Amino acid sequence: MSSMLIQSILSGVVLGCIFTLIATGLAIIWGVVRMVNFAHGSFMMLSMYIAYFMATIFNIDPILSIPICAGALFVFGVAVYKIMAKRLIQGKFLMQVFGTFGLMMALDHAVMVIWGAQYRVLHDTWFGGTVEIGGYYFGEGQLIAAALSLVVLGLVTLFLFYTKMGKALRASADDEVAAETVGIDSEKMYTYAWGIGSACIGVTGALMANFFYIYPQVGMVFMFFGFVCVALTGFGKTKGMLIAGLTIGIIRSTSGFVIGPWTKDVMIFAVFVAILLLMPQGLFKGK
Repeated sequence: MSSMLIQSILSGVVLGCIFTLIATGLAIIWGVVRMVNFAHGSFMMLSMYIAYFMATIFNIDPILSIPICAGALFVFGVAVYKIMAKRLIQGKFLMQVFGTFGLMMALDHAVMVIWGAQYRVLHDTWFGGTVEIGGYYFGEGQLIAAALSLVVLGLVTLFLFYTKMGKALRASADDEVAAETVGIDSEKMYTYAWGIGSACIGVTGALMANFFYIYPQVGMVFMFFGFVCVALTGFGKTKGMLIAGLTIGIIRSTSGFVIGPWTKDVMIFAVFVAILLLMPQGLFKGK
């Protein structure tokens, strides 16, 4: 195996860790609320802009702005649920799709009107260089983003499986009627699911601001990668999410190297279609 191919695989692993955190937020909202948030990528875009302005106005590095971005997106996610999603879930599924898709368009175009469509990038961040590990090269920002994504994923997993609130969320995701029977407030669970899912993407946005261009439509592509990961694990499931994220990251990175750069996203589309046709329930069982 050539060193270039190994480099490509390792780069895919780094990218896959970030995809995992994006998909985890989607899975939490879908698993509990049974609602697909098409504006999830736009939430990440908002977080990236928050991190950008915290850096340019207050000289706060994006890494330090992670709690700010997570908190802001938690509040924003709860507000979106209370104002809009709460009403949408009472209607037909198609209305939910159009509602969150419309929110995505509204957020993207609002940011474009307010701050313009130009690409922005942060230069003087703490982790803006390149690091060599065993003869392979990685961007410091990407490595930090991957490492912290795994940390956040671990914290979310501990929360979901080992706290009272997390177990209540999982119970609502498994069987809402049974959960209500034992006294779990579904409305509260819906609210927390939107908040926690949005906070996850808020962390991702702050991490991405370290090394990726910031512009109004930046969330669209990454939202799609998150959807593919969610489809691979099974909609609403968190089990196997890391494996799904790493798989998508490696496929994207290695296909670009082996076949050609133009095939990176094409291969992901192909995987998505294959999953929907051949394994609509995903690869993993359990929540």
